[in-house]
Amino acid sequence: MSDNSKYNFKRGEWKNFIKSSRVHNCSAAVLGNVKNQPIKYLCKYFDIKTTEDSLSNIEEVLNAFSAAEQGKMLLLNERNSILDGVKNLVPSLIFSFGKKTLIKKLGFEFIDVTDIYFPSYTFKYISSGGNSSAKYDINLDVQMLEKLVSYLGGLVKFRKSVQGQRALMTTRLRDEIKSRDNFSCQICKISAKDTTNLLLEIDHIMPISRGGITSIENLQTLCWKCNRSKGAKV
Repeated sequence: MSDNSKYNFKRGEWKNFIKSSRVHNCSAAVLGNVKNQPIKYLCKYFDIKTTEDSLSNIEEVLNAFSAAEQGKMLLLNERNSILDGVKNLVPSLIFSFGKKTLIKKLGFEFIDVTDIYFPSYTFKYISSGGNSSAKYDINLDVQMLEKLVSYLGGLVKFRKSVQGQRALMTTRLRDEIKSRDNFSCQICKISAKDTTNLLLEIDHIMPISRGGITSIENLQTLCWKCNRSKGAKV
C-alpha cells in the first residue's frame, strides 16, 4: 500500500497491512466487537458455517488436538520419570550442568512441545491515516475449540434422525467415555490402570465419513495403536 497524496505522509502502520486467509482487516468497531464475542465474529468473518458437517469437522480437530496434548504430557512424564530414576546415579554437578547432554545420551529425541500447531486467526485494524493499529488474535487451542464447538452446537439445526442422540465432543464427554470403558482399549483390552503413561483416544465406531455421529453409543476408547490401525474401518 502506498500514499499518493501530495503531502507524502509516512503512514507507518501501512507497512503492517497483511493479506492472508487467516487475517481479517477490519474497522475499529468490528475489532471492539471481536474482543467481546470472539467466537461469533470468528465464524462470521472466516466463513465457519453453522452446519452439521462443519461442526463434525471441528469436533474431529478438537479430538485430535486433545489427544496430541495428552500425548505431549505423557511423553514428558515418561522422560521425567526416567531422569528421576538416574538422578541419584549421576553426580549432582554433572546433572545440573550437563542435563541436555545426559538427555541426549539416554537416547531421547528432541520433541517440540510448544503449541504452534494450533491455528491462529487475527482481526487487524489500521487507522485510515495509517498512523495507528490494533489487533486481536484468536488462537484455536483446545479450550477455544471447545467454545467453538459449544457455540456451533447451539446454532446447528440437526437432522431429525439424530435429534436427542447427538452429543458434542468436549473434554467432559471424552472423560465420560474413558470412564465408561474403564480406561481400557476396547480392542486389545490394554488398560491405563496396568500401563503407565498409556495414551487413550476416543474413536467413532461408525466413522463420521461413513455417516456416523458423535453420540455416546457411537464412541469408544482405543489405545493409540489400535486407533491408528482401525482408521476409517467399522
